[in-house]
Amino acid sequence: MADRNCTFEFTDKVAELLIKISKEEHGKNATLLKRLISKEIEPCISDILLSLDSASYKIIVDVKGDEFVCRKRNQTVRKKVVGKK
Repeated sequence: MADRNCTFEFTDKVAELLIKISKEEHGKNATLLKRLISKEIEPCISDILLSLDSASYKIIVDVKGDEFVCRKRNQTVRKKVVGKK
């Protein structure tokens, strides 16, 4: 995502909900987690990516209730100011 100037942030609630769902589906293996991520999180991220313009964004993946949600936050690029004389 470097070419789009994006960064990602996943809250702790995301991992907790993934683990909760995986336990409910009677599994703790990587295949199940991969399937959950593909089914639940990737579509959310894809929708956000398709809506981006050329600005820099932080994409935040979080949990609301029992669902994964994504939001974008504009990242302001701060220029380093050299001391004035």
